[in-house]
Amino acid sequence: NFGNWEGAVRQTGRRHGVRYRLATHLDEERILVVSDETGEERFEIHHGAGGQVTVVDTGDFDIGSPTDLVVSDEGDQVLFSNHRFEVVHLNVGDGSCRLVDDSSNDPVAGMAWAPDSRHVAFSVHDSYHTATIKIADLQEQTLEAVTAGHFRDIHPTFDPAGRYLYFLSYRQFTPTRDQMYEELSFPKGCKPCVVTLRRDEPSPFVQTPKPLDADSGDDENPEDDDFSIDFDGMEDRIEVFPVSEGNYDDIAATADRVFWSVFPVETTFDFDEDCQGRLQYYEFKDQKVESFQDQVSSFVLDRGRKTIAIYGQDGLRVVDASKDGVDDDDDEPGRSTGIVDLERISVAVDPRSEWCQMLREAWRLMRDNFWRADMGGVDWEQIWERYKVVLPRVSSRTEFSDLVWMMHGELGTSHAYTWGGDFEIPPQYQPGFLGADLQWTQLDGDEEGGLRIENILRGDPWDTSRQSPLRRPGTGVEEGDIIVSINGQSVTENTTCGELLARQAGREVQLDIISADGDSRRTVTVKAIDDEMPLRYRDWVETNRRVVHDATDGRIGYLHIPDMMLEGFAEFHRQFLTEHRRDALIVDARFNGGGFVSALLLEKLARQPLGYNISRHRDLPVPYPMEVVRGPMVALTNARAGSDGDIFSHCFKHMKLGPLIGERTWGGTIGIWPRRPLADGSYTSQPEFSFWFEGVGYGLENHGATPDMDVPFPPTSTDGAEDPQLQKAIEVALQELEEARILEAPEEPRSSD
Repeated sequence: NFGNWEGAVRQTGRRHGVRYRLATHLDEERILVVSDETGEERFEIHHGAGGQVTVVDTGDFDIGSPTDLVVSDEGDQVLFSNHRFEVVHLNVGDGSCRLVDDSSNDPVAGMAWAPDSRHVAFSVHDSYHTATIKIADLQEQTLEAVTAGHFRDIHPTFDPAGRYLYFLSYRQFTPTRDQMYEELSFPKGCKPCVVTLRRDEPSPFVQTPKPLDADSGDDENPEDDDFSIDFDGMEDRIEVFPVSEGNYDDIAATADRVFWSVFPVETTFDFDEDCQGRLQYYEFKDQKVESFQDQVSSFVLDRGRKTIAIYGQDGLRVVDASKDGVDDDDDEPGRSTGIVDLERISVAVDPRSEWCQMLREAWRLMRDNFWRADMGGVDWEQIWERYKVVLPRVSSRTEFSDLVWMMHGELGTSHAYTWGGDFEIPPQYQPGFLGADLQWTQLDGDEEGGLRIENILRGDPWDTSRQSPLRRPGTGVEEGDIIVSINGQSVTENTTCGELLARQAGREVQLDIISADGDSRRTVTVKAIDDEMPLRYRDWVETNRRVVHDATDGRIGYLHIPDMMLEGFAEFHRQFLTEHRRDALIVDARFNGGGFVSALLLEKLARQPLGYNISRHRDLPVPYPMEVVRGPMVALTNARAGSDGDIFSHCFKHMKLGPLIGERTWGGTIGIWPRRPLADGSYTSQPEFSFWFEGVGYGLENHGATPDMDVPFPPTSTDGAEDPQLQKAIEVALQELEEARILEAPEEPRSSD
């Protein structure tokens, strides 16, 4: 702990081997922390001046793993939430705890103390989509709902004067039209809201008449010592702020302002959520919104509602909350800018002590979050005893990761991972790529040789990062040409292209090329790309599509889904745009990396054609519903399709959308939600969400989806040979097509039909 801009940086508590979380000041001298010194988590009070530590004895109450906490203005009353989605009241003075409520379907979405330090507000999830804001009277032990649970109402915060409760609510259903498909969505949907706590309190948006020279500070924010709440009719007193709907996150209030952060609607591929927000405030005096700071990630007000701490692109900034805003151009740390120099902090790390703490925390996280309380029959306490004795023999961060992997593996469950961490990063020599298949060849009658360009990958010509540099306009490079030198260095049989392109990613590269017929020699300059996997993927997909089209005279379409993440969702819709219009469709889910969008894709594939929209001047009738597959479908899968790829494959078969062909899938369907990093920034995942399906129950895990037709994929088929699974899919699709009844559009519209 340290002063924002002056003074020494003091470390309280143990130097090594203990993790302290959720550190929060109770007052100027006392800091409340969550400590795992004993191997289990507990609350401790650290005294800043003398360094004394007081354990908060909560008796037999199991606090779980706290995830958030807020302290009352009086300092000794704390409200915290934990991994079980519980809301708990803690009296720091005597350690007593009482369960206030629980959010039965998702984590608690915000907590706040009222000015009287007796009432608290919090948001609990009633369902996957909705959340209700409640207020508890801790003295009377009563609980009242503020909102009706029809929407997702989150992040409640009280007006310091006790007049209003502010919160964020997803209740604005303004659809936005999709530009690719006949679809609508709600990409924003959220607005800040306010509810008057007493029925006789006027709306904050109604201003009372004042003379021109009135002092804006006179009675602007009167303090009311007699705090009270009228719960009757409270839902009817909710108002939304007169601002645009958007992606709001965090809300807090001073006496005359309400602050919130709002994030832009970006394409998910490009969105950098860390520092893309804008901190705004609504000024009640002027009844308008102003910008306080750009490039913001999060913010918090102090308990006195006078100072605001902002984390953004410039790091941590602490300023007066009554300012008009901050100067984003001045990034020098100091009191004048409010920027806190975090480089002042220096922490010694003892790796062995850190690894011991991290292993115990990884073990705890698994115990607390694994989808079954009985750990699938595994004695998890015994597992800890078995693995902790190995710790003294761990001599590197890599070995520690191996130990975590093995400990997780005792559960025999998918998605139990570890990644990241404090590894020593070796020098990075990013190679450049030319996006082509090259083969060494000896030139006739010459000692000189070179790399023959066997195939130039096509990729996406409009995207330079996904296109072969050899296809750029003006290069004139053709398949069959021979590269004899790169950047002046001759290519030899023992000097690979990769050697000569080391550290050339994104750089201009000079190639000496001899034409395929050997009649000309020229020099071209291209810019090497940093990754040619997207090109090779596109080449593979387009080759498969061409095989299907050629074998079926264009009657059968083909698309591939690489994963069930954002990339896979995009690829499906890119290919579905044209392929769904054919008489039948092969859906290739092989090598699917999993994700979360399988239900969205299955929903679209399950549409049934019911009719057509016919217009006088349109050549093509438009099917109803739009974007529907007119005829039979066949799906491909294999052992490299996993997670949501398992689920997609099984459900395609279970929904009887068509035959499933290939090999049994990976068999890992228990989902994860990694949200707490370990001390060195690494993550571990806990299998938390197990899928149950009609007919197989929980049986997809550790088994996978079984195809209707088992067709192996020989290793030789990866080297340009015929793809037996794809050939079988074509055969079956043609058979299905012969027997299928395809709803055809009428040749001429009839007014009487």
